[in-house]
Amino acid sequence: TATTTTTTSTTTTLVAGGGMLIGDALAKQVSQGRTALIRALSEGNETKVATKIAGATLVAQKLMLADLMAGGANRSVVEVVKVDNSSISVSLPLAAMLAQFGEDVAVAVVAFHQPAEAQVADDGTTVKVYGLLSIEMSTLSNPGIAQNVSGLAEPVLLTLNVPAAARLSCSYFDEQAQHW
Repeated sequence: TATTTTTTSTTTTLVAGGGMLIGDALAKQVSQGRTALIRALSEGNETKVATKIAGATLVAQKLMLADLMAGGANRSVVEVVKVDNSSISVSLPLAAMLAQFGEDVAVAVVAFHQPAEAQVADDGTTVKVYGLLSIEMSTLSNPGIAQNVSGLAEPVLLTLNVPAAARLSCSYFDEQAQHW
């Protein structure tokens, strides 16, 4: 099986240096951490909260749509979440935020520290995945439910903390097909 390198934006099972699977434990910690951060945003006055767990940095930010509109409704893109002390950021089209949600939202970003080893691409090859991000958006009125965002006229922009190199390509994990 051929091995290639891919850059993407999703969560997946990670393999530690010794080959030990840490995906289930990490996924549980990520889920609990993300829930706690979004709850803190919806219940408190904070606009951005963050935490680190072994293997990942979690950041959640509150987007007050009235504030975004007051800042310039003709801005096409707003930087939503920047992961502290890195070049990782997520920017969303303002029009999409208004059309899709129409109310204040929380954006949660999980930046994984290690690449995912031995992942299977759509052509069956094995790939090593760098720059893993997981992004979820929910309304503050219903913070426990991640919202689906689709059909955008303008793209969601992701800035990854992965230097450009030969043989790297950008990809995503297809959750239905279960491959990159």
